[in-house]
This record gives sequence, C-alpha cells and structure tokens, in this order.
Amino acid sequence: MDNSLISHSVSVDDRKSVNITGVSEVISFDDITINLKSIMGKISVKGEKLHITSFDEDVGVLNITGLIHGIVYIADSESSGGFFSKLFR
Repeated sequence: MDNSLISHSVSVDDRKSVNITGVSEVISFDDITINLKSIMGKISVKGEKLHITSFDEDVGVLNITGLIHGIVYIADSESSGGFFSKLFR
C-alpha cells in the first residue's frame, strides 16, 4: 500500500458497523477491542461482539461489525522518548 496515495476516513453506521480507510495493519483483535495501525497513527476500536468482516490490505480498507462503543486514536509513545532518550539529548 502506497501511503502517499491513500486517504484516511472513519465511517460509523448506526453504531453497528465501521468502515476505516488508510489502514496498514491490524495489530490485535478480540470481540471487545480491535487495535490497528493507519496512515494517521494507531487506532483502537472498542465495543461488543466485534468482528472483522473484511480487510483489504492492498487498498487499506477495514470493515468491522458489532456494537461500537468508541474509536480512539492512540498517541505514539515512541515519539515522546523514554528516560534514555532524554538523558542523551
């Protein structure tokens, strides 16, 4: 997937399905949480009875069904650095 040609969008339909574009990887998933990586950063989808109905990695489109409770963008902790990155600046 060429990230320069892909846009990112999130579409929720009646809290029963989610369509996300610009997805590069599904990191982890179970029936209450799906964690993924998009061109805009990491995303966590929370809910009940979540299922990945389709994921086309070539075009970066992910479809999820279930009862959606929330969608959160997760801050990248690597960019803030840890103790040693601050020590050696």
